[in-house]
Parts: sequence; C-alpha cells; structure tokens
Amino acid sequence: MGRRRSARFRHLPDNLEPDPRRNATYYRYKMPDGRRVPMGKDEAAAIDAAVALNLKFRREASNLVEKALAQPKSSTRNPDFGQLLDEYEKHLRGRGLAKGTVDGKLIKLREYRERWANRTVQEFETIDISGLLKEKPHHAYGKHRVLLCDLFQFASHQGYRDDNPAARTLEKRGKAPQKERQRHTREGYCATYEAADPWLQRAMGIALYSLQRRQDLCALHVDAVDLKRGTFRVFQQKSRNYQRPVYIEIEMGPELLEVVRACVHSDVPCPYLLHRRPVRIQKRDREAKPHPFALTLDYLSKAFSAARDKAGAYNHLPLNQRPTLHELRALGIHLYREAGFEDEYIGALSGHAGKKMIDHYAKDHEERKPVFVQAGLSLTSLDPI
Repeated sequence: MGRRRSARFRHLPDNLEPDPRRNATYYRYKMPDGRRVPMGKDEAAAIDAAVALNLKFRREASNLVEKALAQPKSSTRNPDFGQLLDEYEKHLRGRGLAKGTVDGKLIKLREYRERWANRTVQEFETIDISGLLKEKPHHAYGKHRVLLCDLFQFASHQGYRDDNPAARTLEKRGKAPQKERQRHTREGYCATYEAADPWLQRAMGIALYSLQRRQDLCALHVDAVDLKRGTFRVFQQKSRNYQRPVYIEIEMGPELLEVVRACVHSDVPCPYLLHRRPVRIQKRDREAKPHPFALTLDYLSKAFSAARDKAGAYNHLPLNQRPTLHELRALGIHLYREAGFEDEYIGALSGHAGKKMIDHYAKDHEERKPVFVQAGLSLTSLDPI
C-alpha cells in the first residue's frame, strides 16, 4: 500500500502525484505501466487532465472485461480449433498419402495448434493467416499456404465456416531466391570420400552409382540384393502414390557391385544395406529407427556434411553453399552423361520420367566456356575515303 498523502494534497485525484520544489509545486501523472508523465505546475489543469485520464483508462479496462466475457463459446457449428485439427489429421491419414508427406504436414499442424490455442474456428480472419505466412522463408511460404487453404476448405466442408480465410492470401510471395547450394566436383567427392568412415564411404558409393534418393538408400534391404545375378531391387518411396509406382531392379556395374558386396558382408549384423554400429544406443534412437544399427535420414546427411568439412573440399564456399548428400545424385547424373549414357537410361535409373529433370540435375557441373566468335574487320579492305 502506498504512503498516505498529507492533508495538503488529499484533494488530488488518483494517480496524480505532487512534486514540491523550492519555488513551486509541479505535478505528474502515474500511467498504468508505471511511467510518470509531467503535468506542469498549474494544479487545476493537472487535476482536469488526471480526471480525464482516469476515466479513459477505467473505460478501457471495462471494455476489456466485457470483451473477455463476450468471447464466443465453442459450439457444434463453431468448435475449438484443436477439434478441427484432430478431425483434419484423421482426414489426412485416410487419404493414402506417403508417410513422409503426412509427417511433414503433421509438423506444421502442431505449430498451428500451439500458436492458436484457445481459438474457435470462426474467429480466424485472413490477417491471422497472413501474419503466420509473413514469418516464413520463401520456400516454406507456399507449403504452409497450401496446407492452410486445405485445412479451412475442410472446415467449410464440415459446415464450420462459409468462407476460406487462407484462400485470400497471396499465392506466391515475390520471386524465389536462387538456390545457393553449389554442385559437387569429382575432386570434392574424392576428398570427402577419403575423410569419411568406412560405412559412410559405402553409402556414398551406392548413392553416386545408383542415383537413388536418401530415403531409398536408407530403406535398402539386404534381402533385395542378389549377388549372384549382380542386381538389387528398389521401390522408390517418393512414387508410392503414383498411378504406376517406380519399382526397379538395378543391374550393378563392377564398382557398385563391389560396394554392395562390402555392405552385405560387413561385420555388423543388420538387415539394412546401409548401417553402422553406434557407440551407444539411446532410447529415442530405438523409437526412430527400424533397427538399432540402421541409419536415419538426418544422421546420414549430417555425417556426410561433417566428412565434407573435415576434408576441406569446399572450404572456399560459405556453409549454406556447400553441396550436401543430396547433390551426389546430381553429380552421378552428370557423370553418367559424361560417360556417354543416354538420358533414357539415366532416367530409368534415377526415377525421372522426363528429360527436363535430368537436365536440371546435370547442369552447373562444368565450368562455363566462352562462345567462340571472330572479329575479322580489316580497314585495308574497305574503299579509301
């Protein structure tokens, strides 16, 4: 409780404080946030201002209370946002999407659940959606917008809304920045290979020769390998929901066969072709991995990047421009082309149906060469002036 005022200043309204000095008394007003605002030395004017401010702040507080009490309750037609997310997640799982696709969407939905707790479905406006989208980098903006549009379209289908607040946001946010990752070079690959542990060397070899994606590499099973015939089978997971999923049997060349044979005959008992024996097995690893010695996608990528930096192969590039494990796929496509293999052959191996994607992966590996032109003008050949 504050100190009682003297009889001289008891007539002052709340929050108006006197500041007696040698020649005059000045006044100041105490704001709700604790700041003191000078009111001058005219007592009557200071009192009028303090009374007006007190009335203003009391009204604002009263409005906040009324607004809080008037918050719409959730109902059958206007459920909690969390209920909508529960229903939408069940809807997602029943659409036959690939597990990786569903997992990616669920991560975003968990973010929405935390951000918009205690909301009802009908409270959302376009400004709420655009506020979240503004925070996202360019590559994530479109993915979040598509998911939010689908979420509120589902809400409309359920009868919870008559509109879609996400659909009124911009489809694209300006021009996409150029991809910063640089391409691998043969020299960089070889330097990284020398710096890698044996298990990672085998993974790099299979990635380069087979052109398979990271998720397919980690899912390769020993049972899918036939060393006598020199083949192994791959069901490319990205194509799982295609009308005709990509399921191929790869006939291995001598170098790929040697790498695969080393994987099959390693001293680590594991049904997965790519594997390593960890120093210790943590509980979260047991839950995330299909086998204690199998590789997770994240660990494979990070181990490759660590070997790359240890080798110093790309130290001339900033970290965000150094090529990753994924760029081995592009290097392999380029080397197959350089060795004279046809695009149809490369596309069948990599799982690309069109030439456009093969061109995309193969470009930027070679140093740009100048166009040869001639400057053959001769003044002596012209008529004299």
